[in-house]
Amino acid sequence: MTFAGKTVAITGAASGIGFALARKFSFERARVALIDYNEEALHDAEMRLKREGFDPTPFLCDITDDEALRGTINGILDTFGRIDLFVNNAGIAANHRFENISSEDFDRTFNVNVRATIQACRFVLPLMKSQGFGTILNMASVAGHLAPPYMSAYVAAKHAIVGFSRSLRAELEMDDSTITIAISSPGFVDTGIISKGQEMGFPEWLSFMLETPESVAERTVKALKRGECEIHPTRNGKLMMTAHKFFPKATIKSSRVLLTRSLKDLLLNRYTIS
Repeated sequence: MTFAGKTVAITGAASGIGFALARKFSFERARVALIDYNEEALHDAEMRLKREGFDPTPFLCDITDDEALRGTINGILDTFGRIDLFVNNAGIAANHRFENISSEDFDRTFNVNVRATIQACRFVLPLMKSQGFGTILNMASVAGHLAPPYMSAYVAAKHAIVGFSRSLRAELEMDDSTITIAISSPGFVDTGIISKGQEMGFPEWLSFMLETPESVAERTVKALKRGECEIHPTRNGKLMMTAHKFFPKATIKSSRVLLTRSLKDLLLNRYTIS
């Protein structure tokens, strides 16, 4: 598969993995539609890509608003005439003890990560079927395959994405459809979702383990070009998945290391959440 001349739409495209994907697809000579709810960040992303000689098209949209999302997808279709790849990348996290996560934060996590993805698929699938081709890429996470503690909202959302995507893929395959449903499941990546140095963030002393949005974008695009549907674009994610396969309890228990502020804290069994 080549992306030259293809139309690629990406949600959450103003920062993190979304922006890295937009940049990578631009290098692949795709026509890129940037979708984001943050007007200032969206404009900044557009300008950054234009300074590199690319010509992205921005679409300001709150993807949790069904009519706004439908209108944006129709706007992309009106602008480019087709959508070859739609990337459901936008995501947020609400990480803490379950009882300390408000219902509002839990709902917001599901609305952004899950419901918006489902609705985008609902709106995009008919037009891809009418085209006779298309790929939908849903960004999941290793947290969609494992279940570490203190991430119940995010884990539940990403498990939902993995399950939904696989079920939809099976349904389309039963119909001999030409539409592809792919999943990319990164591990720990240095993005806004990872708040380094904070109580429920990623420990500064372990930051060497974080991978970059650029490396995730690079490996994800390469995997799509090879026709892969289940993509694991980070080394730390693959390591966790392998370890969990053979030592599931030990792997989950080891996640407590993320609650330490230093190696000394780890050796003294001191954690930020008791």
